[in-house]
Amino acid sequence: MRIYTDEKDRLLAIWLSAEENDDAAVMAALHPVIAQYKSMKYQPVIYRSGDGNLQENTAALLCHTRRKMNRPAAAQ
Repeated sequence: MRIYTDEKDRLLAIWLSAEENDDAAVMAALHPVIAQYKSMKYQPVIYRSGDGNLQENTAALLCHTRRKMNRPAAAQ
């Protein structure tokens, strides 16, 4: 787990590994941290590692976006 704060943008970024995603104890331990930063007007963001193929998923997302950009405005 990695926790970063961005004071300029008031952001709390929490990066979880694939193992930590499913760990109830980790999530329970994060609740007070998130509450503390929310009280200081920070926006919490939790990044979770996935188990998919990054290259394939990124290519599919790019193709989808390209198709959507090429549609006429009325069809979107």
